[in-house]
Amino acid sequence: MRCTAAALALCATAALGALLAGCGGGGGGNAPAAAGSSRVGSDAASAGATSGLDVTLAGAMTPASNQVPVTIGPFAAGGRTANLPYVTVTVCNSSGSCVDVDHVVLDTGSFGLRVTAASVAALNLPPLPAASGGTLAECAYFLSGTTWGSIARARVQMGGEVASNASIQIIGDKASGASPRACTDRGADQGSVTGLGGNGLLGMGLFATDIGTGRYFACNGTTCSPATTLPLQPVVNPAWLFPRDNNGLILQLPAVGRTGAATATGLLTFGIDTEPDNSIANYALLAADSKGNFKATLQGADYGSSFIDSGSNFTYATLSVPDVTGGGLYAPATYATYPLELTPNVGTGQGITTQILVINPSALNFDTDTAFDDVAAPGSPSGPLGSVDLGLTSFFGHATALLFAGKSCAQGSGPLYALH
Repeated sequence: MRCTAAALALCATAALGALLAGCGGGGGGNAPAAAGSSRVGSDAASAGATSGLDVTLAGAMTPASNQVPVTIGPFAAGGRTANLPYVTVTVCNSSGSCVDVDHVVLDTGSFGLRVTAASVAALNLPPLPAASGGTLAECAYFLSGTTWGSIARARVQMGGEVASNASIQIIGDKASGASPRACTDRGADQGSVTGLGGNGLLGMGLFATDIGTGRYFACNGTTCSPATTLPLQPVVNPAWLFPRDNNGLILQLPAVGRTGAATATGLLTFGIDTEPDNSIANYALLAADSKGNFKATLQGADYGSSFIDSGSNFTYATLSVPDVTGGGLYAPATYATYPLELTPNVGTGQGITTQILVINPSALNFDTDTAFDDVAAPGSPSGPLGSVDLGLTSFFGHATALLFAGKSCAQGSGPLYALH
């Protein structure tokens, strides 16, 4: 997850016209695919003008039992939103009482379900015990900040899929008190509806859990200290607990025009090669390393820790666009395309040629539109630790699949990305 609330501030800046005039920028158009590689282009041009319109993927409103709709649209309680993919998640307690939590941000770059305390208050979910005594809490950290809250067990349901006894984070609950210094030192607290841009965050990345040192805490009352023993029940990607469709997912979003769309509705499909609707036989495959990364080559430079992340609003990359808006978005003088080659850091898998699209934000209407495929912001320097963060902008007009680490399908073993 990257730049939820922060990116919204950028949008607000752009909407107010606080833009620097772009001069230069621009790419070389569509480069030919490299030998032995697959090409994944953008379908946005075929979408026509969609600004102010609601764009819906065929079949999104009649999902199968292993599918749920995903909507990019406004969320008044979360403030101004842009490129946030929302799903609805049903959360139940051990007594069978359930609540539907809407406007949960789908994040393929993190792991586990995190919901605000207010959204599940009626369930009275008790915190799990910590191994060293007291109750278990977590500081989850992302590129754009942190969330703090206790860990509880719940039944999680999406469509016809059920994850029983899933560990989830209850953000901002009273049981764990305020976020401790050890957490806020890692980043600003985003544990609010406005900070998240939604009522929660659904991490469905390549790995099962977010287990790691420095994340989990043992709390006695509201006094919390780092857990000395890693929990046996860490926060988990709920899809791993589904009985059948548990080896991956496919996110399909409709194409939007150059100037965006009011809303966009697509489909999240669970499982890979487990049902008639989730084959990736015709997809271009991209193996990921043990951190979920691959190499991206952009304008002659390599970025060895690149990734695909629906929880990042825009694309974050180092481009030859000399001007940015006052809010930090690239603002080329003319519409620009930048060829991008994606290759694995591990194995001998096939490369994928795609492109980054960049528009001057002054051409967009952030007051009426929420879905954009061509907004970009500066990223990191090149090198083995440098990254191109392919955010939600790269999902429009495509089907993007994730085969989870340690799982397999007819096309190979995870962790693996697949694009179509």
